[in-house]
Amino acid sequence: MPLPQDETLWDSLHLVFATASGTVRRNRLSDFRNVRASGLIAMKLEEGDRLIGVATCREADDVLLATRLGRCIRFQVTDDTLRVFAGRDSQGVRGIRLSKGDEVMSLSVLRHVDAGNDERAAYLKHAAAKRRTNGDEVEAEIAEPDEAVPEATQVDPTLADIPPNDAVQADVPPTDVTLSAERIRELEDAEEILLTVTNAGFGKRTSAYEYRVSGRGGQGIANITLAPRNGTAVAATFPVRPGDGVMLVTDAGRLIRVPADQVRITGRQVMGVTLFRVDADEHVTSVFPVVEDAAEDAAEDTTEDGADG
Repeated sequence: MPLPQDETLWDSLHLVFATASGTVRRNRLSDFRNVRASGLIAMKLEEGDRLIGVATCREADDVLLATRLGRCIRFQVTDDTLRVFAGRDSQGVRGIRLSKGDEVMSLSVLRHVDAGNDERAAYLKHAAAKRRTNGDEVEAEIAEPDEAVPEATQVDPTLADIPPNDAVQADVPPTDVTLSAERIRELEDAEEILLTVTNAGFGKRTSAYEYRVSGRGGQGIANITLAPRNGTAVAATFPVRPGDGVMLVTDAGRLIRVPADQVRITGRQVMGVTLFRVDADEHVTSVFPVVEDAAEDAAEDTTEDGADG
C-alpha cells in the first residue's frame, strides 16, 4: 500500500479494514507507524473469515463495499457511522448485512459529495443527455427504491432473469430540480466512475452518484444485475479514471487489457457488455487497474522515433 513518505502526514490519515463476512474497522494510520520486523497483528478475525481489503481514508470520506452476488453499500466515514478503534486486535463492526452464500469481495474509498437525491438525479439525467448528444449509447436500467428489499422478499441475484421490456424504466427517476451551470461543473469535477466486472467477463462503468449514501450495516442496494448470460458472481468493483487501463485475468491463465474509457457508462443495475470472451469453464478471477506513466510513454515514443530515424 503506497503511503506518504513524510510520516507527519499520517496523523490525518486513517486505515479502513474490510473482511469477507462484511465486517469493517477504522484505525489511525499512526497506530502502525512502528512495525516490527516480524510484523504486527492488524486485525482479529473470526474463524473462517478473511481480510479482503485495506485502504487509507480521511474523515468524512465514503466507504463502498461490494459483494460477490451483486449487492453493495456506501456509507460515510464519521464517528457516528464508523468510529476510530483504539486497538489493533479487535474484530470491528458490521459494514453490510449479507444474504446467505454472499461475501464481500471489494473495498473502495470514495470522495464524499454533499448532493441530495434530487440533485444527483438531475445531474445523472444531464450527463446521460450529454452522452447521447456525443453519440454514446445509453442503456436503461431497472428502477430500484431507495430502501433495501426486506430479506424475506429478496431475490437471489444469481437466479434473476432479464426483466421484460415494460419493466425497464428511465436511467434516473424524474426530477423537477434544475441545476445551474456552475453546480453542474462542481458535480462533474467531483464525479467518480466505478467499474464492475463479472466472472464471465462482462463489465460496466457507472457514476458513483448512482450509489446513494446510507447507514452502515444494511443490506445495501444492487450493484449489477447477474444472470446466466453475464455471470454468476462479481469479480471486482473499483474506481477508474480517464486514461486508465484495466487488466482481466482468468483461472485458465489468460489475460486481456482493456482501456477503461472504452467500457460503456450505464446505470447501476444493468448487465454490462462483454469485455473478455471466456470459455464455458473459464472464469475471470482478478481485475486491476493499470495506470500509464506519462513520462515513460514520452520516453518510449522518443526512443521509437529515434530508432525509426
